[in-house]
Amino acid sequence: MGYLSQKKRQTNIRELLLISLIFLLFCCSLLLFFKESVPAAFISKGLFHIYLYMICVFCIALFYHFYWQGIALFFGSFLLFLNIGMGSNLFVDVHTAGLQKIRLLYQPNISHLYETEKQIIKKNVDIAGIIRHDSLATQLPFSDLNVSQRKDDKYLIFTPHKILRSGEVLLSQNNQAGFAEVNIDLKKIVFIAVDFSKSSLKEKQTALKNLAEFVNMQDNPVIVVGNFGIEAWAPDFLSFTDKTGLEVKNSVLLNNGKHLFNPFVVPTINVLAYKDFGISHMTFLPAKKNKIRPLLIDLNY
Repeated sequence: MGYLSQKKRQTNIRELLLISLIFLLFCCSLLLFFKESVPAAFISKGLFHIYLYMICVFCIALFYHFYWQGIALFFGSFLLFLNIGMGSNLFVDVHTAGLQKIRLLYQPNISHLYETEKQIIKKNVDIAGIIRHDSLATQLPFSDLNVSQRKDDKYLIFTPHKILRSGEVLLSQNNQAGFAEVNIDLKKIVFIAVDFSKSSLKEKQTALKNLAEFVNMQDNPVIVVGNFGIEAWAPDFLSFTDKTGLEVKNSVLLNNGKHLFNPFVVPTINVLAYKDFGISHMTFLPAKKNKIRPLLIDLNY
């Protein structure tokens, strides 16, 4: 009975490895030869999850001594790794040796501005990008923090530092970006907050193209934080970073702010800055009365 059971287990593992290898070959073929196709775009959304799955299957192959299948899984997984690594950092944030620090906060779809302002003050945030729901556009700030030009804007930038200029930029028919140029310790920073999560792919493409033009017009260092609605290794996102010189600073976030951890979420929240910036710490704060948790980022340069 033990022999038959072991034989059946070996057969099941062999079938698992075969199916995984066929799927891996299919994914790699799409990404290498049909990047612009609809199936490739669909696969790209779950590419990080597929990569993690293939690593697990690779370990199973080695454990049960299926070495040839393990070698094939290794090379296929390495191709996935290269594809993901073109636009993002898989497991580790980008660090630098800079001594100066900037603390940022990003809060989309806010419903209780009062609670978020208290968090900004408590956490000593240098710049906060707040995105209000349309129905809450009349909810005005209460604190003594400096706030971007018009207090009825959908995008609000809060800071205890001097704001040199600020406003909203129309990027597509239904997408804007809030920005503010802030003077922090004699260094001028252009901070931009975005949220493309509810837009169509065509609108995201238009928004990224126009955002690239806006970024390239700036004379001072730019930091962009937000939910871009597409993964960092997608062709449209790679085109945006190539045009602007911005780099993704955070590791892949399996979190959209609604849960502490969601292994099935598409990682679309990113922090972008130039080469001399790095992340020293990043975490999601408690949501308080809001539906989405604010993201707290410590950058150093």
